[in-house]
Amino acid sequence: MANQPAIPEEVLKQLAPLAQPEPISQWPMAPGWWLLAALILLIAGFASYKFYRRRMQRRYRQQASQLLDNYWQTYQRQQNLAAFITACNQLLKQVAITAYGRNRVAALTGQAWQQFLLAHQPSNAVQLPDDFFGISQYQAQPNIPADKLKDFTYRWINHHV
Repeated sequence: MANQPAIPEEVLKQLAPLAQPEPISQWPMAPGWWLLAALILLIAGFASYKFYRRRMQRRYRQQASQLLDNYWQTYQRQQNLAAFITACNQLLKQVAITAYGRNRVAALTGQAWQQFLLAHQPSNAVQLPDDFFGISQYQAQPNIPADKLKDFTYRWINHHV
C-alpha cells in the first residue's frame, strides 16, 4: 500500500461528488406504531364514554342539591319549618326513587322510610331525631333543627350508598 503511486489531482477533480442517501423517513410508520396509536385512541374513547356515562348517571345528585339550595333560601326568607321539612322529605324520596327504583322506595313511609334512609346513608351522616320522618314532621311547631335537616339531606343526596 505504501508503494502505490499517488492519484494525480486532475483525475480526482473529474470524479463526481459522493451521492448522499436520502434521509430515512418516519412516515409511513411501522405497523407496531399504528397498533399503539389505535390502542391509545381506543383507551381514550372508552375512558371518555365511561366519564360521560358516570356524569349523566350522577346528574340527578347535582339537580337535587340545587333544589335543596332553593328550598333552603326559601326557608331563610319565610321561616316556615314545616314547609322546609316537607320539601326535604319529598326531595329525599325523589332521589331515592331515582337511585333505587320506584318499586323499592315509593311505598315507604314513617319508620320504614326512616330506616331506609339510615341504612343507605353515608358513614359520616348527620344524626337526626329518632322519629324524624314520623309524626314529628306533621306537628304545628316541629322541634327539628333546620340546619341539621339541611346537612342530613345534602349529605344523603350526595353520598348515599
